[in-house]
Amino acid sequence: MKNYRSTESYIRQFLKTKLRVKDIYLEDLNYGFIKSFERYIRNNPLQANFPCNQNGTMKHMERLCKMMNLALREEMDNQKSIYKVSIKV
Repeated sequence: MKNYRSTESYIRQFLKTKLRVKDIYLEDLNYGFIKSFERYIRNNPLQANFPCNQNGTMKHMERLCKMMNLALREEMDNQKSIYKVSIKV
């Protein structure tokens, strides 16, 4: 759970500093958002002396995808549609 909290911290900081919003609609999450978020993680460590390396960045991206899939699954259950988000590395 602590790892999801650090991913959440990255998302909150990213939304606040880069997009200047507090929240974002699920439908606004697109490829550009994901690429910008990945760059943000690489260039803006949560702690000054501990930057994210490749593995750390990919773990945050994995968690983002899991959260997106969970939200989509809950939303789509009402519509009986199947949709899955994945990141190809």
